[in-house]
Amino acid sequence: MTETTVDLLIVGQGVAGSALAWQALRRQLRIHVISSPVDGPLSASQVGAGLITPITGSRLALAWRFAEFRSSALDFYRFVANETKRDCWRNRPALRWLTTAEEELWLSRCQKFPTSANYLQPIEQDLVASREHGIQGPAGTKPYVMPEAARVHLPVFLEATEKWLMETSCISRAEFKPCDLLWDEVACHWKWRSMTARRIVLCTGYTPELIRLPFLAAKGELMEIDLPGARQDYSWHGGIWMTPQEQGRWLVGATYDPLHLDHKVTSQARLELSQGLAQWSVKNPQILSQQAAIRPAVPGQIPVIGWSLPESILIGGPEVTWPQQKNCGLINGLGSRGALWAPLLANWLLDAMAGQPLPPEIDLARFLRS
Repeated sequence: MTETTVDLLIVGQGVAGSALAWQALRRQLRIHVISSPVDGPLSASQVGAGLITPITGSRLALAWRFAEFRSSALDFYRFVANETKRDCWRNRPALRWLTTAEEELWLSRCQKFPTSANYLQPIEQDLVASREHGIQGPAGTKPYVMPEAARVHLPVFLEATEKWLMETSCISRAEFKPCDLLWDEVACHWKWRSMTARRIVLCTGYTPELIRLPFLAAKGELMEIDLPGARQDYSWHGGIWMTPQEQGRWLVGATYDPLHLDHKVTSQARLELSQGLAQWSVKNPQILSQQAAIRPAVPGQIPVIGWSLPESILIGGPEVTWPQQKNCGLINGLGSRGALWAPLLANWLLDAMAGQPLPPEIDLARFLRS
């Protein structure tokens, strides 16, 4: 069998692994991706909505380094669209309905940080309500719009990436096991099947059986509903979110369950999402489907990336001998923001190969010290 040599062996073809593959291509690096078997459970990337919003949570906080990440993401997805002829980026302003207390909190924040006002702006209710279909904001709230919000259609991105990887013979579908890795001390490279690689990068999401991270994961469920005739100018946010699909369909999410880390859909989640829809006067919608996946998160609620000794990251049996070189990389903890974070994180990880420092907030070293 012919041996193939690559610069990076990437484990995982979710949004992180896919972004890393494309960014490596832009640097003319040789890559190969190990993707999970098709009969495995759905990943967070496959289920995720790909929403990009600058303001999050009940504290109305501006997302970490949002402008930098959004600019990088837009450039990246345009590049992918040009290469694949599949456009997955949609500029999609998002509505956030604020109570009087929330509005006071936001105005106070804008006084302290005037540039924040650009990310969440008041808008006339008549411009956003869809009363002909019964959709409107909760009583006693005012609509604000996030004009910089967007959406990445992750199924389109992942399918286009997989097609490109298959056409270039750069992907294998297999269950990755650390015991299948061999380290050649003389040649200083990894061996996996007929592949040799200088470095390996784990983009495997929530995999506590594989990598050493203090996960704070949670199961999230979402559902697709039929809402024909409703205006599709905006995504709606408030406790839950809903975002328009094609042909009158909307995606609705997402629940948060840190106790049941499985892929089973539940009636409790369906009820919770339906109750959330009721705040916008969407009652008894036709539910077309429901999905569940586990979001990978780590302490701090921001991602973790870096290079380290394999034994510091990978969980292997006694039969595995690890090299004493920092040639094992990782991108993880993207939570629900993978579409926004992955492109720039991939670039930062590749920069670190050449010795560039990583932002300390996300450096894998913060976990290895303990």
